Amino acid sequence: MASSLARTKKSVHDGLIRVYYAEDGGLRSEAMPGFREWLLDAYPDLVDAAETRLDDGGLNIEGLAWDSKEQSLIFGLRSPADRDRVRLLRVGLDPTSSWSTSSLTAGGDIWLQTSKAEGAQGVRDISFDASRSEFLVLLGGPVRRKDSRFRLCRWDGISESLIDFGVDFDPSMKPEGITAFVAGEHRRALIVDDAGGYATIELP
Repeated sequence: MASSLARTKKSVHDGLIRVYYAEDGGLRSEAMPGFREWLLDAYPDLVDAAETRLDDGGLNIEGLAWDSKEQSLIFGLRSPADRDRVRLLRVGLDPTSSWSTSSLTAGGDIWLQTSKAEGAQGVRDISFDASRSEFLVLLGGPVRRKDSRFRLCRWDGISESLIDFGVDFDPSMKPEGITAFVAGEHRRALIVDDAGGYATIELP
């Protein structure tokens, strides 16, 4: 999991943490020092956004998924955001190496076209659905926009566009995270809300 890497009034967020099972079956966590600095060196066009406060459209990373085929981490940017496309960053990771920035390799940008929206939208979460070998991508507006319309999309990991599921979220809901699961013969998604609630929906 990753912090937003954003700058706020009081601090700068920096962190990439892995959680794993130890030999005794317990959960352990390990932080990767210096990840924010490494990312900005690898993607210098993000430096200006990284120095901008979050409420003013500064750097905000909210999506993170593992692409096992490419042995890479996929980071989704909530902001800066464009009107008709979203940006993902592909970062190669050697899972057999030490948990440090030396195990990372900048893999470039992924720009995905979206259908027309009322305003710029960024990634709220991204999750790999192993049952369909595709990614679920949750979109939402920038931080300062309180009336954002949220959208759930799919991405096959190859094409240059997202496909909208056409899900109509309750206006009171602010989707924050998503994961897919199979219940019986049905494929469903669990969506957690920014306010602490959750919902499940059936996926085609």
